[in-house]
Amino acid sequence: MQPTNYFIFSKRDFNTRGAAQTRMMYYAKALRTDTDKVYLLSTSQGKIESGTFREVEKNIFVSTNTKKARSPLDKLRFVIRMFRFAHRKEAGSIFIFYPTKYFFHEFAAVGYLKWLKKQKIFFELNEVRRYSAQVHGKYSLRKPLFSAKKWVFTMMADLSTQLLRYYDGILCISTTIEEYAWKHNANTFRIPILTDSNKEKPNSDRIFRESDQFNIGFAGSVYHTKENFNEFIDVVLKLDAEGYNVAFNICGSITWRYKKKFLERCDAHDCLNYYGVLGEADLSAFLSQQDLLVLPRGFTLQNHYGFSTKLSDYLNHGKVILVTDTSDVSLYIKDGVNGFVVPPDDMEAMLEKLKYIIDHFESLHASVEKEAQFTSRNSFDYRKYATSLRSFLLKDAADR
Repeated sequence: MQPTNYFIFSKRDFNTRGAAQTRMMYYAKALRTDTDKVYLLSTSQGKIESGTFREVEKNIFVSTNTKKARSPLDKLRFVIRMFRFAHRKEAGSIFIFYPTKYFFHEFAAVGYLKWLKKQKIFFELNEVRRYSAQVHGKYSLRKPLFSAKKWVFTMMADLSTQLLRYYDGILCISTTIEEYAWKHNANTFRIPILTDSNKEKPNSDRIFRESDQFNIGFAGSVYHTKENFNEFIDVVLKLDAEGYNVAFNICGSITWRYKKKFLERCDAHDCLNYYGVLGEADLSAFLSQQDLLVLPRGFTLQNHYGFSTKLSDYLNHGKVILVTDTSDVSLYIKDGVNGFVVPPDDMEAMLEKLKYIIDHFESLHASVEKEAQFTSRNSFDYRKYATSLRSFLLKDAADR
């Protein structure tokens, strides 16, 4: 059987850490074999050749050329150079596109790779972008610039959705996106959030907890409208006012619109601690040191269609978790068994659940943590999807 080279490409820089980069690296680990290679490429300017890649693991190569392709013409040139590099290899080629908010890249990829060069190209549909963070606000005459940008973004998102039918297949992260994708492309395959349950946790000597308090942790982008941060902080402050000795420890990037207000609240209350953006070892230490990890997301269409990749990191660290019932959470998390679940936007239920967890923590945490690790291994480990992912990408059109 002829070897296959997989080319995963995106505007993302695969030399940095992030949810998208991590997910595509798990794809790479699932796809590489002794004969099949995986190349992860950032949309860039300049040459694409063997010398512009570094081998990060056996048969997994990441492009070191990160000079961003900015113009539409730059993006088209990148697609052409990537195809020519792939064509020089003595192996079959399959392309996987991880999109960002820059829509022209999709038109260039489909137009050149699929229509002109008849290549197999797949699309990672990780969110329904007409409902993404860029357009959370409402149209308003008081915000003409935002409203105009929202209209253009939504129109382009709808146009790019029409391209879904032309891909050889769609990869998606949740059942809601799977249902959405099926309307446009019947060859759709769902792979949930992924992790490596066998990965050794890196060590760090830093302390990210208060020794005399019940430590509640959140790790990820501190985004108010997506994560219900203002409302959840209010719940923590109520716990504190009622005599519960708690600390809410937070790490991750903050959106510039929310940063000032968020940091002011942290400064005003001793029970709120912000540790900034952490590297891999410090992040692992942060997660390991918390008593409880939370995902307090409310209901938005973005959260309904998406599926938080933070959940897999939380479970992989074998911690007690408290999450809201958005997207596919209830398929994997059973309340009181491998974590705790409350309805989205119900802060009273959140408060009562937190009280229950704190009051009964000593008797419940061992069994819940054990079940969390079991869920990580049996539902989200990338190895479980390796065979089915390869089969999906390699099957011929006649078999679909």
